[in-house]
Amino acid sequence: MLCEPSTTFDRFVGLCGKYAARYAERLRIVRLAEDVAASFSDEQAVNDAVREYLRGRELAVGSKT
Repeated sequence: MLCEPSTTFDRFVGLCGKYAARYAERLRIVRLAEDVAASFSDEQAVNDAVREYLRGRELAVGSKT
């Protein structure tokens, strides 16, 4: 990863050096389609919706057995 100063605050500022590779291994970035992204106010709303969906899938799979 590049170590360049940023003019905006984001989670990647200062991410270089010995921890950069470890962070990159765990990082998952998913780009949402514009129409899907418009349905969510922020990152937390997306995470909450995905967690709710996954809980529903787990319940549905568990009820089939």
